[in-house]
Amino acid sequence: MTAVDAIYLAVTVCAISLAVYKLRHRSRPWGTPSLWALCAFILCYAATAWIIAPATHAWVDRVTATPNLAALLSFVVVTAGTGSATTLALYWGYPADAVRTRVRTVFLFCGSAIVAMTVLFTLSSVPDERPVDFVTYYATEPTVAATVLIWLLSAGGGWAVITGWCFSWARRPDFAALPWLRLGLRLYGLSGAVYAVFTLFRIVVVCANWFGVTTMNGLDTASPVVAALAVNFILAAALLLPAWGPRWPLLRTWLSRWRAWWILRPLHQALADIDPGAVLVARKSRLDSNHRVRRMVMELGDWRWLLAPLFDPLVADMAEAAADGATGERLRAVREAAQLKAAAEAWRRGVRAAAPSTSDGDIRDGTDIQAELSWWLQVARAYDRRSDR
Repeated sequence: MTAVDAIYLAVTVCAISLAVYKLRHRSRPWGTPSLWALCAFILCYAATAWIIAPATHAWVDRVTATPNLAALLSFVVVTAGTGSATTLALYWGYPADAVRTRVRTVFLFCGSAIVAMTVLFTLSSVPDERPVDFVTYYATEPTVAATVLIWLLSAGGGWAVITGWCFSWARRPDFAALPWLRLGLRLYGLSGAVYAVFTLFRIVVVCANWFGVTTMNGLDTASPVVAALAVNFILAAALLLPAWGPRWPLLRTWLSRWRAWWILRPLHQALADIDPGAVLVARKSRLDSNHRVRRMVMELGDWRWLLAPLFDPLVADMAEAAADGATGERLRAVREAAQLKAAAEAWRRGVRAAAPSTSDGDIRDGTDIQAELSWWLQVARAYDRRSDR
């Protein structure tokens, strides 16, 4: 398998995964036309990426004993995918009852293009198998050139129309309260713009070959790979962002909690032997960053309460003297970290205080988890810097 085959295979797998995801997490009934249009479009896109891979092209030609039949199949599937995408866009922008006539027109247009391409390909003579450069190699064959131009004009024109629709709809006032859906529409339109530019470039290449200009043939060979990757990423974002975008604040909170967990971990591990029995992680919440951090804060508070009677003001004063100009909350965190470290070492030596003593550490009351977390993050950073010395 070549690198190009691997890229097309990855695009195919990604597209099929998107189709499975949309079917599993569908928000509309099975019979909804827009759902089927979406899945048909994604599957046509996946089939296109699979067919145009050089290895698949050679396999199809070998199995059917028809040179370059895979090229025609890719043209047909792309045209069908363009029709599905146009139908999907119509159902996005208009009520279902209002688009039936337009959808029939789209089907008639795409069906006519597919029939015309099939007839022209049948009349063509393409004996040499060209899995990579079929378009440019046979660009001067009249029937092949007509086939290619029908494919490019129908697909490129369809995507240009979709682009205009999506960018226009994204500016509608009724989408003002739906920023993620608006962004999805713009990305969907952007994918159409990329494909429209790709088809325009290939039209220019075909026309240039008619006049004997072949300098762009190398770029034409590489352009499908570039276009497939670009459209794949943009389409994936367009289809996933409207559903996952509103969940971004939750994801951001989840990630920030894991970052806090990572910062607290060295301090937590350093003090864990004060009372190992206090460490608790619920079996079903191991990946719940909020639970993990909340437990850490509670356990650190418990260990701090046990160690507080061993706090030595002299240790805090020495830490303050070496604090390099720290002030305010940061200075209190430096003093706290120094006293925790010294008290933990004393605890391990078996030292115990008869009664709690007053210290200048910041003892929290546990009613504000965010305030406690902020405090312990400062202490953990100060503790980590002190441990490096």
